[in-house]
Amino acid sequence: MNASVPRSAGIAAGDIVFAPGPGMLPIGTVVRIDSEPSSRSIILRILPAQNPFSIGWVLIRDTGTSFRAAVSSTTPFMP
Repeated sequence: MNASVPRSAGIAAGDIVFAPGPGMLPIGTVVRIDSEPSSRSIILRILPAQNPFSIGWVLIRDTGTSFRAAVSSTTPFMP
């Protein structure tokens, strides 16, 4: 995985990457940082904590109305 962040973020190789939102679930570790001197941002190379293609199931939690609106606009399978 890759992510682009401002150079001023102070991120280092070995830092843990967390998913946004409630629970702060760890999703990976920064293994390398690529940067160009002329750019204000850096590219993080992230090693996922879990291979997303080998996950057999996921649990989706309803955290409020914005969740319902997002799911109902992407799938017809909303209870």
